[in-house]
Amino acid sequence: MHAMLQKNIDTGFITEEQGKYIEEAINNGESLIVSGHRSAGVRGFMAACMAIAKGQYDSVQVKNEDAIDKDAKYYLIPGQEGIDFEALVQKAFNKPNAAFVTLKEPELPYSIMKIMKKGFKETGDASKVVTLLECRKIDDVPYMINLTRTYYDEKGKILKEDIERVFE
Repeated sequence: MHAMLQKNIDTGFITEEQGKYIEEAINNGESLIVSGHRSAGVRGFMAACMAIAKGQYDSVQVKNEDAIDKDAKYYLIPGQEGIDFEALVQKAFNKPNAAFVTLKEPELPYSIMKIMKKGFKETGDASKVVTLLECRKIDDVPYMINLTRTYYDEKGKILKEDIERVFE
């Protein structure tokens, strides 16, 4: 297990099963979106996921759309207000043989379903997989509560698979 994930397992933010899933997703070149309110630890966890991808693959830190013109395996897109964030994520999604790590906060709303539908229409690439890592506070403690793997079937239809965290 990568040290950045192990740290989050040790604090209870994620489970070991979730850590293994995230590590495998990065190894498979899948895109990750860390979703939730800032108070739920999304920025720090996104930075950890970015560090893992950056350590294993060629990556580009994206501050504007021009950065996506550079070749990379992973595009690291921090939250930025004042730009068309959905267009930025769309451009990274449409890039062939590449993935991204970003976040989705209340201040940066966009639809991953819309991005995937548009991406398939524009590129015809049904190999892309995006996992939404949903974070939330429970009793004032931040946790990653759900993983949603979003992918295409052989006809280009978007399918979702949820892996919910069980709290005892």
